[in-house]
Amino acid sequence: MITTYSAISRLDAYLRSLGIPILGVSQTGSTFTVQYDPSATQAQKDQGDSIASTWPNTDYRSKPLWHIYSDVNGLSATQKAAVTNDLFAGTPAKALQDEGANASGIYSVYYSTQTATLSVADKNTGKLYVIMFYVQDNPTYLINPPFDPSISVPGWEPVP
Repeated sequence: MITTYSAISRLDAYLRSLGIPILGVSQTGSTFTVQYDPSATQAQKDQGDSIASTWPNTDYRSKPLWHIYSDVNGLSATQKAAVTNDLFAGTPAKALQDEGANASGIYSVYYSTQTATLSVADKNTGKLYVIMFYVQDNPTYLINPPFDPSISVPGWEPVP
């Protein structure tokens, strides 16, 4: 499902994905102001203010699934393994905790990759589908994630 994100909602989501404790973001014209939680350190505030000072005042939308799949498929084998390890870890697995529009697709494909008698290649393709669905629902997930900061696969793009 394609979702539209305002500049404010994107900045809010991105700062939270970085682990910066914020209360919210406001905008006056093209200037963004971040309201920080009292637990935010000065370094986190400096980082958030720096990001906000150059944040584009542009609406974005979810990338189409095929585009996300292509981006994820273009990652190296090591990067794909790191993403898969992160999403398939935990009880329940992180991927299964998704509550977005693609949650039912994630459940179906995840179950198949874990239980079906598929070839290794087919299971790997299924894992890419789980990643694709998850990234569309969580567009900041693969923007320099902590498990591999070299990965940059945003789940959103400027509205054409």
